[in-house]
Amino acid sequence: MSLIYAIDIAGTFVFTISGALAASDKKHHHDIFSVFFTGFITAIGGGTIRDVTLGAYPVAWISDINYLLAVFAGVFFTLIFRRYIIRLSRTLSLFDTIGMAIYVVLGVQKSIAFEVNLLAAVILGMISGIFGGVIRDTLLNEIPLIFRKEMYATPCLLGSALFVVLHLLQVEEQLNYWLKLPYRIVGHMAAQRPTNFERKPFVGLHPLNQNIGIFNGMGTKGCSMAPYFATMFARHLVHNEPLQPDVDVNRFKKILSK
Repeated sequence: MSLIYAIDIAGTFVFTISGALAASDKKHHHDIFSVFFTGFITAIGGGTIRDVTLGAYPVAWISDINYLLAVFAGVFFTLIFRRYIIRLSRTLSLFDTIGMAIYVVLGVQKSIAFEVNLLAAVILGMISGIFGGVIRDTLLNEIPLIFRKEMYATPCLLGSALFVVLHLLQVEEQLNYWLKLPYRIVGHMAAQRPTNFERKPFVGLHPLNQNIGIFNGMGTKGCSMAPYFATMFARHLVHNEPLQPDVDVNRFKKILSK
């Protein structure tokens, strides 16, 4: 299974949830067929219009049963977990946005593969992303989001245009080239560090042997803070400024004094 195909199936699943949730909000969730149909038309609406326009027959969901299985999965997921996902803030908009983004990219890519002009590819990418939601809102007697939100169709157009620009710059080919360059592992290095139950660095002078400075316990994450702790330690040594208590080695004075 290719990555693009997997993303397409995931987009179908997500858009189905968007449509099924919208039907649920309209108090039709007692009618399973209405929830299924709304989720189905939301998921395949934009892609079907795109494929018909491109002359790509049969359309994807007719020739590949996995799209229908994704729709069924999305509907049943919504029906089972509706009480949980409906509590999330702006859940419908979230799933609508995710599905829209996936379908815009796939729509442009498929249009370019069919060798249409690039302006048409941008428009078809937008159609793939928004028309499922437009059909859903129309069926539910709602004003489509494209007319209610200023930033709805515009991001689709911008995303489509950006994809086309990256295609013209052959970014994908360049990435494939660099990622496939041969390489050879010439060596391995490993290190051990002391740690403690706090999993925090320990910095400062040994409580008994003041000639011994301790700067350790950084670890992978702590290394990013090493310059900060090094500056702190230097100021402590030169200007006798206090160390940060949660990294000061003196918090283990009892242990180090044994």
